[in-house]
Amino acid sequence: MAGPWSVTLLEKSNIYCPLKLNLVRGSHLILKQSTSQAYLLEVPNDRRIFFVLPWQGKTLVGTTEIRQKIDFPIQCSLEEEDYLLKAYKRYFPHIGPEILERFSGLRPLLYNAAEPTKNTREYAIYQTGKLISALGGKWTTAVALAVKISKIINKTQSSRFKLT
Repeated sequence: MAGPWSVTLLEKSNIYCPLKLNLVRGSHLILKQSTSQAYLLEVPNDRRIFFVLPWQGKTLVGTTEIRQKIDFPIQCSLEEEDYLLKAYKRYFPHIGPEILERFSGLRPLLYNAAEPTKNTREYAIYQTGKLISALGGKWTTAVALAVKISKIINKTQSSRFKLT
């Protein structure tokens, strides 16, 4: 599994893949202040959801959705930081948040929409010969994806070997 780099890896290996990825950066903040419970909240004027979670005696706030190219730095921008802080302050105006850390990751979403927020979170399995590529998906579908891939592998192996 190459995640966000899967299509690039296939292309560099001269392996055709009809699927494309929409790489979407998700950034997060770790605040010094602690929270005693988890919140799933709507970003004002945006209709997006963000979360505020207790994390190791601190608070984790996230996330954003920014389209990104694979060769750009994967890091939280000042605009993303501002976006998350404004959303946080809307619900917690009495707390002056102190940022301890920022981090980002890339979601390898299947390309099917012009806007990152409208992309599907589904996955696709593409097989070329013995190579099996998993593209897209989300962490909540990882187990289902693994089960499907293991069935493909088992089917391929059983067609090549007869067990006695």
